[in-house]
Amino acid sequence: PLDPTIPEEGPSAPPPGWLHPVHGYQGHGGGEGQDPLYPPPPAYNPRPEEDRNTSVPHVRVPAVSEDQAREALLRYVESKWRYSSKPARNLTFRQLQPIIVYRYRLETFTETRTSSWNFEVYNGQPVDGAQFGDCPPPWEVSLPTPQMFTDKVETRRVPHSSIVK
Repeated sequence: PLDPTIPEEGPSAPPPGWLHPVHGYQGHGGGEGQDPLYPPPPAYNPRPEEDRNTSVPHVRVPAVSEDQAREALLRYVESKWRYSSKPARNLTFRQLQPIIVYRYRLETFTETRTSSWNFEVYNGQPVDGAQFGDCPPPWEVSLPTPQMFTDKVETRRVPHSSIVK
């Protein structure tokens, strides 16, 4: 049943400027995986200090006998199903020379930000809108530094971006 005291709905189209009313977020479609915002260039993002006092540590390489070297080589060959162990068994060593080998793993850490509209029912709750100031640009929204090298998704409301429609 229709209640005559409830006014009819307003226009079906959003008012001008409604789709991008938040300053600094124009032209950004937002949403998961759409137009991610990457960190600002290094001029705005301080670099970690380089430690110039780092030196190469003194490493002592143990001596290895021919038998130990052959046994290690045979174990390696046996772990590879396509390798033949015959050359390793018949190998003649001319010289065993210890060398230092450095092995490293390069890991990178990056952060991206996206924006999207979220809609909720208005029940009289406080509204943090444009009357309290301009919205900060995406990289000025304060967030705690996440733990390095872990996947994390954090959702935050952009300050002063709420609108009652």
